[in-house]
Amino acid sequence: MEDNNHKDVFAHFGLAAYYAQCFEMELKNIFMLSIRANHRTLSPGFVDQNEAILDKKTLGILVRNIRKVVSLDDDCISALDTALSNRNNLMHGFYERHATDLSQRGCKVAIRELEVYTETFKFADMVCRSVSGVLCKVLGISEQLVQSELERMKQEANSSEPGNA
Repeated sequence: MEDNNHKDVFAHFGLAAYYAQCFEMELKNIFMLSIRANHRTLSPGFVDQNEAILDKKTLGILVRNIRKVVSLDDDCISALDTALSNRNNLMHGFYERHATDLSQRGCKVAIRELEVYTETFKFADMVCRSVSGVLCKVLGISEQLVQSELERMKQEANSSEPGNA
């Protein structure tokens, strides 16, 4: 067993998990934008309450319920379903399935599987971002506003890190 092979598997696992999380967050963004589209005036408490509700939902429930919120073609639904299945395979048993063969060849097989998962998560995220982009346009939320808010949030996060006080 070579440690570098294992490190590569761990790195690819982390990357796949990151993109799975991006996909999940973009799904939640669609729900929040839809709520905004249906309620022109929202209190911060109402927004917080809805975010808390979404945070408790599993990815499977989010994928199933998105069909009730927006109209998606069969290819988009398939992309979301595939990403959900791959995310479940990633988080529930990936290492168990690969634990018996962590040889150089086994690590390559695991990495290839992780690369496939990563690509499906990226594609599902892109599908979701296209939907949220349309919703943003309908709501008059510009890309500049989104980027400005993202930058503000990054600065806020960096200032709250230990040693940055």
